[in-house]
Amino acid sequence: MAAHVEDDDASELDRKAAAFLRGAWKSSPGIVASLLFHGAILCVLPFIIFADRIRELAGIPITIGVSARRLDPERPYKPVSSAPPSLDGEGGEERAYRFPDARPAERNESPSDKTGNDRIDGEGRLVLEHMTNDALAGGFRGRLGSGLPGTNDVMGVGGGSGNGGARRAAGTGGALGRQALVTRGGGSAVTEAAVAAGLSWLARHQQGDGSFRGKTTCGKCPAEDSATADVAATSLAAVAFMTAGYGPDSRLETKDPVTGNTLRFGDTVKGALNYLRSRRTSSGCITASTGNDSVYEHAFATMALCEACRRSKAPELREAATRAVEHLLHRQNPNWAWQYGVRDGDNDTSVTGACIQALRAAQLAGIEVPKRNLADVQRFMDRVSNKDGSTGYTSRNDSTPATNAIGIYARHFLRPGKADPISELGAKKVAVAVGAAQTETDAYLWYYAMLALFEHEGPKGPSWKAVNEAVTTALVNRQNRQPGCVMGSWNPDGDRNFSGQGRAFMTAVSVLTLEVYYRYVDITPAPEGSGEPCATQAPR
Repeated sequence: MAAHVEDDDASELDRKAAAFLRGAWKSSPGIVASLLFHGAILCVLPFIIFADRIRELAGIPITIGVSARRLDPERPYKPVSSAPPSLDGEGGEERAYRFPDARPAERNESPSDKTGNDRIDGEGRLVLEHMTNDALAGGFRGRLGSGLPGTNDVMGVGGGSGNGGARRAAGTGGALGRQALVTRGGGSAVTEAAVAAGLSWLARHQQGDGSFRGKTTCGKCPAEDSATADVAATSLAAVAFMTAGYGPDSRLETKDPVTGNTLRFGDTVKGALNYLRSRRTSSGCITASTGNDSVYEHAFATMALCEACRRSKAPELREAATRAVEHLLHRQNPNWAWQYGVRDGDNDTSVTGACIQALRAAQLAGIEVPKRNLADVQRFMDRVSNKDGSTGYTSRNDSTPATNAIGIYARHFLRPGKADPISELGAKKVAVAVGAAQTETDAYLWYYAMLALFEHEGPKGPSWKAVNEAVTTALVNRQNRQPGCVMGSWNPDGDRNFSGQGRAFMTAVSVLTLEVYYRYVDITPAPEGSGEPCATQAPR
């Protein structure tokens, strides 16, 4: 009897266990789903709780250390930062994060994807070696100075439209490191060092009235038999400083490597702008020429004053810039463009190219430029342009490599974002001409070739790559490197077009040519103590 009861109890227990297992099996999908759901929550929860800390860590700048060895011992090389260039090529103070196992790689790029070119090989080669045990090797910033960590800023490197236009992905922030622009555009630490040295030379040679004289009078640099292009030289020098990030309100200081004196480039710009304002004649023209109201000089002065308006809220600068724009438009030939006189019916591509730069600067500064005036300029450019890609000087029959480049720049500004088969062919012509002209100095062609092709093609264009390589190599090699007052300048003697314009004019144009990678991007100092200057897209 007892055994029978025990058997019944065991059977009942088995039945209950079997029922439990059947129920568990039927509900197992729900249990698994619940486990996965709660597991996912546990994985995400730390990112929610420590979101602020993650953002902080994501914003840590990473510096890739490289050791740099110049085979040219006369030209010191130091890495470049995203800051406006200092005189010794150094940037902000950031801790370097080393990658000892990094593999060596060439930094420069050839348009043919080969290293058989003067910029990579030869005596002037810049060798980048991977980091081993060199604790003293500096590094340049390998990040973009974005807003909030995790945002994605996509920055083209042109003037705001076309293939090379500046564009922003969605997100907050908007600050990009200057180094990112230089690197993407095809520049290097060497080109930035050349910019810094050129700005230093200019600052040392500014006159007491704020001008930069066409004829050097320091007594230490070689004397040139130069014309008096004071307004043009002063205007271009001011724009070179402002493009590098030194506006009239800048308080940044740097040490002159030649004299040891403290230089305040903001004061240099302010003095230059005051000089330009003082040269306004009763007719409204800004010129240094006695009895000759030169549209050329006035156009450069207008460009400088408008560039200053982008970087300063001073009402006197906006007033001066607005009046300068009004006078420039007043000088425009009805239905056409400009030459040297006052509505004399003559037009040429060279003077018009300077005027277009001034009008573009005006638009970027928020100064109105009537559409009718731009349409008239376009009419003239159409009249001198050919289907084979060439652009004439006064007609379709007198084109030069430089006017071909000006035509590309003008069409890009006047018809942004539109297909331009003439410029496509013109870009190839310009690249061929620049490549064939390396035995002579032609700063006029180089300036417009770099400006036009960077705007038209952007950093990946084949014609741009060829021109950028040729021009930067030529300018770096021709810059004065010997110690002393002349260091950092470019000699105008023998230049195809600028031999009579003086050392200050030649140096300002050369610096601007090397600043093309960020020419139409505002580079401004960050708040004091942040150590991170930034580059932001200029308004259209």
